[in-house]
Amino acid sequence: MVNVFSFFNYREFLRTALTAARTSRPGFTHRRLAESMRVQPSYLSRVFQGTAHLNADQLYLGGQALRCSAEEVRYLLLLLEWDRCELSERKFILKRKIQSIQEEKRNSAHHLKADFVLPESSALYSEYYLDPMASLVHTFLSLKEYQTRPERICVCLGLSEARLREILALLTKLGIVAFDKKKAQYSILKDHIHLDKDSTLNRSYQTLFRHAALEHLKRVEGNEKYEFSVTFSADEETQKVIHDEFNSFLKRIESQVRKAPAEGVFQLHFDLFRWDTKRGLE
Repeated sequence: MVNVFSFFNYREFLRTALTAARTSRPGFTHRRLAESMRVQPSYLSRVFQGTAHLNADQLYLGGQALRCSAEEVRYLLLLLEWDRCELSERKFILKRKIQSIQEEKRNSAHHLKADFVLPESSALYSEYYLDPMASLVHTFLSLKEYQTRPERICVCLGLSEARLREILALLTKLGIVAFDKKKAQYSILKDHIHLDKDSTLNRSYQTLFRHAALEHLKRVEGNEKYEFSVTFSADEETQKVIHDEFNSFLKRIESQVRKAPAEGVFQLHFDLFRWDTKRGLE
């Protein structure tokens, strides 16, 4: 599926989406798209070449033919509006609006089906997110072997039994897990929860969890982990492309994770940032 929100040019999106549609929908051709938009194939070719424009109705029909959602069609129409605008002041405003939407869609939250802890509810989860072990114990309890024998988690994470009891009490208080006394077994009530990026806890959570992960990595054998790091030079557009590709990867891998049997606890980190950001330097 072509991500329309990664495009700034509606023509480029149409060309890319048409190429993808030809592969996934046999019989869908340049002519068929033109007919759907109620224009001549030759005119659509001129649009692709940049020598002609579509109007809003034609682009709307094209978006429908390419099976875009209502939200995606609205974004396409905004791209058209920006492209055809001749008033510089208004064009700048439209550009900022497009960039804002792209940034919003680039946020991982739009690519995951997980439940997100919103900023206004972050305080309720502060103990959970400011203790990396709480999140880890939560994940360990998704495995059957630890649901009836949670004390085994202590060996994996280097926790004392008293510390583990504190964490289990916290998870129970927050309604994240429940303990069935008859079965003497824990069960997960809330699965796949993530902290919203706008939460005031986010920076602390990321720092604390990263530190815990790095400490654990020191004890993991080389054949039990995969590490990759690269420093490179590029431009801002390439950075956005990498970000978009990672979000697409997240979307694909989440469905795979949800279908997978819970047999182990894994960790995945992804960092993308600039080294040459000048902070406080003139």
